Amino acid sequence: MIDRFPDELRLYICEFLPTRDLLALSCASRDWRRLATDSLLWRRRYACELAPLMGDGCVTSGGSDGRDEDSDSRESEWFVRYGLTMRVLSRLARPDAAASMERVALADDVHARCLAHHAAMDVLLAGCKRGVLLTTPLSNRSSTRGDRGRRSPVELVPTAVQVADRDAVNSMCLLPGAPSLVALGLGRQLGGSLVFDLETASPVATLTGHADSVFALAACAQRPWVVSGGGQDDNSALVFDVNSPDAALRTLPHRGSVRALAFDPAAPSVLYSGSLDKYVRCWDLRAPAREPALELALAAGVHALELPILSSSGDGQTLVVSVGRPHNAVYAIDTRAPHAGPTVNARYHSSAVSSLAGNAFSLASVSYDGTVAAVPMASWLAGEVTTPTATYGIPKTAKGRVARGEDVLALTARNVALATASSAGLHVWV
Repeated sequence: MIDRFPDELRLYICEFLPTRDLLALSCASRDWRRLATDSLLWRRRYACELAPLMGDGCVTSGGSDGRDEDSDSRESEWFVRYGLTMRVLSRLARPDAAASMERVALADDVHARCLAHHAAMDVLLAGCKRGVLLTTPLSNRSSTRGDRGRRSPVELVPTAVQVADRDAVNSMCLLPGAPSLVALGLGRQLGGSLVFDLETASPVATLTGHADSVFALAACAQRPWVVSGGGQDDNSALVFDVNSPDAALRTLPHRGSVRALAFDPAAPSVLYSGSLDKYVRCWDLRAPAREPALELALAAGVHALELPILSSSGDGQTLVVSVGRPHNAVYAIDTRAPHAGPTVNARYHSSAVSSLAGNAFSLASVSYDGTVAAVPMASWLAGEVTTPTATYGIPKTAKGRVARGEDVLALTARNVALATASSAGLHVWV
């Protein structure tokens, strides 16, 4: 009887089935497989279940007009993507998973300063000195069998795009409401940021107003806001409206270089800023008050902030902060009781932690000592991890020096688990 229902009604029924039952239904017949692997169906499922955990704000559930024209003639791209992402997440959820990853060199002859993974395009972005942006598609990565039958990844070749004349690309962030746009924080020469279109390879807006380089960027998920943090000659964060970029909407002062910015995923108008002045400040950008809503004094200068999404509901209750010398520690702070102090105080590195990245499954940190540490998130928050599950050494530079880690990205989709950008180049661990 149900086989006689129109496709629209059967697809509507499929939306209410658990994933396990939907996969079983796809084995019933060719007709049911065509419906159970529908592109729009799995795009919505990915957007609701996995995109929040992967920090993929560029993927939305779409609407009735979002169906691909050729979705009936090929297996759903989003069905495959959902399966690959689940495979990655299940592997990374194991405590010993990170230790089995191998390094792949993407570019050894560049000095990369910042890193981002564009999940919607499945592209790895790296900002470098001399105004170069490297773009590396990851979806077409293949692998070959080694001498002992082990799978060894094939090296990928990034594409270089010149985005500025001489300014280094020091920081970047993706714009959730515009999947092809990325904000790039440049050096002192510009004193601001560029909003760059990846599809046309051209800038669409310039956000200026800093007296120093831009070392931190963050974009709001629900409003066209981009916040940039300036260096030691600026000591402030500026809030811009991308649609009206001529002047900053608001100035958020600090007494030191602003090195970290993060929006609260549960309250998109709430911003956390971290500075080398040893303070983390919380700002409600909707409130007219010029003073921060919350100020936390830490033991050392703040180098990185993360508000990882620990559930599909998008909570932002845990603030992960890294501080520099003499502590070189990574803290976990409960945002519901911030003045109670860190709930976790971890010291895995001998130098300052320059960057953090994490999601519901894992947390990675990179340090100026040239090492990367990875830990399972749940165990780490419970205080059960005293040593990293896996530690990676960033390769030495061409002159034999230990590379100083500049940025780190953890847990991307498409089987890429970790990527680092440093003075030794761009590398991924898979």
